Amino acid sequence: MTKTAKAQLTFTLPDNITDWRITAAAMKGKTAGDNIGHAISSKPFYLLPLVTESYLIEDDLTAAVGYSTSQQQTSQPINCTVSLLDLSGTVLDSKQVTLSKGKKSGVNFGKQPQGSYQILFDATAGEYSDMVLLPVQVNPTNRETTLAHSVSLEELTKLESVRYPVQVVFTTSKGSCIWMCWNG
Repeated sequence: MTKTAKAQLTFTLPDNITDWRITAAAMKGKTAGDNIGHAISSKPFYLLPLVTESYLIEDDLTAAVGYSTSQQQTSQPINCTVSLLDLSGTVLDSKQVTLSKGKKSGVNFGKQPQGSYQILFDATAGEYSDMVLLPVQVNPTNRETTLAHSVSLEELTKLESVRYPVQVVFTTSKGSCIWMCWNG
């Protein structure tokens, strides 16, 4: 601290993109003072991915990515690799996109089987780079459908067991219900 009651500190902020409140208090003899300041921590280059966390098996698994930079010279297009991974980190599909400042670029990995996946975004802008890994889940559909199929009594004994609930209805030739049962 100087004679004019000014202090100077140097410290490293964590690798977070955020606003920090800095509170300082000092005391010398019977004189005390405090002050509150703010510091903004940012990265010179970082990706801005957009992913839906949950998809249905009928959906195309899609993602988008853009970037932000505090460097004025990073205005040229940037190449970004967007990869679809399984949970062990094996690359299932990979796409290259070109990022332009202020715009997002999309990728489409098509329809994927039910399961857990990860999407990896990886880009470099000159001496700066950023990677983001995000989880996604592909879920079965919750739609139900009705399928009616008429079979003779002889065919009924040859039916294989089914994985889904089935309603069996016995009717007369005129459509009157004789007997009904459920499997499931």
